[in-house]
Amino acid sequence: MALTVDTITGGNRERDLRTGFKSPPKLTLSSLASFASHPMWAWNFLTKEKFDMPHLSGHVGQGTNLAVSVGDYFSTMLDQSMGWDDAEKLCSQWGGQFALKGIMSVEDALRAVEIGCTGIMVSNHGGRQLDGARAPFDQLAEICDAVGDKIDVICEGGVQRGTHVLKALSVGAKAGSRPSRWCNFGCGRGPSSGGFGGDV
Repeated sequence: MALTVDTITGGNRERDLRTGFKSPPKLTLSSLASFASHPMWAWNFLTKEKFDMPHLSGHVGQGTNLAVSVGDYFSTMLDQSMGWDDAEKLCSQWGGQFALKGIMSVEDALRAVEIGCTGIMVSNHGGRQLDGARAPFDQLAEICDAVGDKIDVICEGGVQRGTHVLKALSVGAKAGSRPSRWCNFGCGRGPSSGGFGGDV
C-alpha cells in the first residue's frame, strides 16, 4: 500500500485554472475545438460509462455532478489534519508492504523508517503542488545515503527514459517510476521483506 503525503491540500495548479479543468469537465470553445480535432475523445466521452472513483464516490460529493476545480476538489476531499501518528497507525494496521509517496527530505525519510514503512517514493507530485520545490533527483542521493540500507527508495517523477532510471539506481534508488505511463522500472529486490524493486 502507498499513502500519498504530498497532496494534503491542493496546489495552485495554474494550468488547470487557465484551461478551466474541472470535475465534471466544463465545455468551453477551446475544449470543444480540442474534442473536434480528436474525434475518439468525443466519442468516448459521449458513449462510454461516466468516469468514477468507486473507492471515493461513497465518501465525497466532488467528482460526481458538482462543478469544482481540481485544486478545490483535493482541498475538500482530504483530511488535512492527518499526521505522522495517523501514517504509523495505518502502516501498523496494514501489516504488509507500506510506502509513503511524497517524501522530499532526509528527515522525513528517517521518520518513515521509524514508523515501520518498507518503502518511500521520493516525489514532488510532478511539481504541481509547490512550483519552487526541488526535483526528486536533486535530493535522491542524500536520502539514499541516509536510509537506503533500511528501506526501499523509489525515485518517483522526472523519469522520461531509461538513462534516468540508471541514474536513479546509481545513487541508491531501488526503482524509478514514471506514473503517467503506469510503469515502474526496478533492479532486483530491496532490503525489506519481499522488497519493492519493480513490484510497486
